Amino acid sequence: MVRAVHYLNQFFAGLGAEEAAETPPTRLDGAVGPGRGLAAALDGIEIVATLACGDDYFAEHEDEAVAR
Repeated sequence: MVRAVHYLNQFFAGLGAEEAAETPPTRLDGAVGPGRGLAAALDGIEIVATLACGDDYFAEHEDEAVAR
């Protein structure tokens, strides 16, 4: 079985809308939000974690977000 990490913005991860756009990178266990549907469609791949980050945070702190 292949283990995968899925990336989502803060909205699709369920962390909030525009008011949460400054959310720094956050790790969540397992598949979250639309990742649940994706996980059901992936044969032989398990989503073990979801990384989420606010759109504004990523746009303003790209190097820091990627390093984290």
